[in-house]
Amino acid sequence: MTDRSLGALPLVVGLGGHRDLSPGDVPLLEARVAEILTSLRERCPHTPILVVTSLAEGADRLGARVALRLGLGLLAVLPLPREDYERDFPTPASRADFAELLGRAQDWFVVPGLPSVEREYAYARAAAYVTQRSQLVVALWEGVPTEGKAGTAPLVRFALEGVPEGYGEPRSPLDTAERRPVAQVVTPRPGRPRPAESFAVRWRYPDGYGNEEAAHKAFDEIWSRVEEFNRDAVGATDPRAASDGDMLSREEAARLPARLRDTLACYARADALSIAFQARTRRTLAWLLVLAFLAALALQGEALARAMAYSLNGLYVGALGAAYALWLWSKRARYQTKYLDYRALAEGLRVQIFWRLAGLSEAAADHYLRKQRSELDWIRRAMRAFDLLPDGLSGAHTAKPDVRLDLVLERWVKPQNAYFARSAQRNDTRYRKIQRLGYGIYAVALVLAFAKPFLTAQNPLVVVVSLVPVVAALSQVWADKLALAPLAKQYSRMSHVFAAAEPALAEAIGRQDEARGRALVQELGVEALGENADWVLLHRDRPVSVPGR
Repeated sequence: MTDRSLGALPLVVGLGGHRDLSPGDVPLLEARVAEILTSLRERCPHTPILVVTSLAEGADRLGARVALRLGLGLLAVLPLPREDYERDFPTPASRADFAELLGRAQDWFVVPGLPSVEREYAYARAAAYVTQRSQLVVALWEGVPTEGKAGTAPLVRFALEGVPEGYGEPRSPLDTAERRPVAQVVTPRPGRPRPAESFAVRWRYPDGYGNEEAAHKAFDEIWSRVEEFNRDAVGATDPRAASDGDMLSREEAARLPARLRDTLACYARADALSIAFQARTRRTLAWLLVLAFLAALALQGEALARAMAYSLNGLYVGALGAAYALWLWSKRARYQTKYLDYRALAEGLRVQIFWRLAGLSEAAADHYLRKQRSELDWIRRAMRAFDLLPDGLSGAHTAKPDVRLDLVLERWVKPQNAYFARSAQRNDTRYRKIQRLGYGIYAVALVLAFAKPFLTAQNPLVVVVSLVPVVAALSQVWADKLALAPLAKQYSRMSHVFAAAEPALAEAIGRQDEARGRALVQELGVEALGENADWVLLHRDRPVSVPGR
């Protein structure tokens, strides 16, 4: 990423439309597409915008030229091999225009895995591929539905209703099809009656949101989260340096395909930001507990202070006020939400990177956060942006990248096995220490309780007796908010999973059984994604708050 004002997570815009445009309409259509893309850039100033299209004649090329003129990224998704695809362009001028735009694109590739050579199906498959990986579809369309497999109407239908089986990647029957909004530029077609709202921009939203306003809010939230992540990434101080080394060395990263390097860069930023917001979340919790203790101290010590002609009422009010102010600030700054969201994004991208290194083309997003479709849907959709080249192929690199199961073993399976074992032990040890501390404090409190009737109200020990249970309770709040006990069990289970996978994968590598190795890595990735989703839910159920609130 050359522009330092932009983050690593792109907003992907799929673009398509009619091939037969009237030359006189082109300037107005270009202006409308430019308005849509410019408004997105203004709405998300720290987010790189990537326009994905098939560069067919007409609307595809019009949109591509607008994107390039605005300095946006362009990716070409071809429905057929280039030589075959060019046969659909009847004139040398059209083929030259296609070649020129293809050369200016960041990358291009043919839609992989076509089960049929039927031309109409190939075009529909390309439209489905673009739609599934886009957060928004821009369609230059007159608005008349058709029943054919290919064309602009199916593109719009795929976006609003979801890609049907047989056109997109296979998905679990338990998963509903992802849908996204469409910005329709009402586009006249030569030889047909001109629509009443020609050249207007109509925003179309999927059904199921109640009304258009609710749908707009839901998708705006997704784009806002992407922009927020990129804004945080731009504002961070060299986050790559903080986390690149824990996954791949610089030499190993340099040998990755370009799009996989982009995925690694986004992982690094998400990982570093998650660590930073984790620290802020825990500091906030620690200060809230300290302020709660000070408030309890002031409340219990008020009688003693009055006997000495002092008042601790100011300390009590100040401590409570400071605690609520700190809580409101952390909630407004979304420390805990960002910590959890960015960790979820990082873990999803981590699995996707190692799946690619294992030669797997499946999308990690298809297996991630299935139970959190509403509140964390932006993460699944954001991950789609790094699933544009599932097999690593591009126009410039037509050979499949090396399958590196050895790298998967050394850089993922072994480190994760050690991490989960270490974390399980650490969390269990911390929880047991806090438990023992709590039992000890309660024992002291019980002993002191017998002495309390013999103490006068002015004796400082009265305050100590009252505060001992408070300290014990606050220590338990700390352990509960950090989820030390359930995390120790969860990490222990995952340690056993990775411990079993390590020798199995090593054996598959030794036998050069690539199919077995890929199957193991895929199964392990699904387990890792499920574990992280459970981790997110565990922490979301324990929000940072003022003790007692």
